Amino acid sequence: MIIDLIAARPMAVLLPEYIGALVSGEIVGPGPEMIDLFHKCLPIAQYVSLIDEPFPKTLTNLSRMESFGYSETLRQVHDLSNLPESDAFGRLRPSPDAIQAAGKILVRMLQSGFDVPSPEEVSTDRDGDLRVAWEREGRSLELVCPFEGDRRPYIFYADDLDHDIAYDMGPYRLGRLLAWLAGLGGPFPR
Repeated sequence: MIIDLIAARPMAVLLPEYIGALVSGEIVGPGPEMIDLFHKCLPIAQYVSLIDEPFPKTLTNLSRMESFGYSETLRQVHDLSNLPESDAFGRLRPSPDAIQAAGKILVRMLQSGFDVPSPEEVSTDRDGDLRVAWEREGRSLELVCPFEGDRRPYIFYADDLDHDIAYDMGPYRLGRLLAWLAGLGGPFPR
């Protein structure tokens, strides 16, 4: 933190909105203008929004395979911000609040220590809610980040016999859901 010597109070420090860390541990950035370069040249780069979230220590310890699903998911979420605002069927572009919420939850998924798989689908519904869906062997997770910033994100999860909704977005709960999706978590999570 920087201290304003005249007023003797902490000053806000402007950090770049996005920075990236390569698997080698090298920090790359700053600035959102680097995102296109990451997409084109560095498919294994991980992106981390620094808004209200600590930089995950696990980020630089990931293997290429472990980081790919996370990077791919974040890339597809970011790509939705380039869509037209709407069409005849409803909203196409998610709100900045929905994109930010998805980024924060993806960081927590990464912090859980379980592999974040590449998504089956990243899209918006007609209300502009951002949806990220993962499927594996009859099990599915769908992260839903509402268009309105005052509504809570949730994960709908289901298998062939049951379904439920999780509002707890802590790394422990997200890790349990990712383990279950991968077939490592035992019975249907409650």
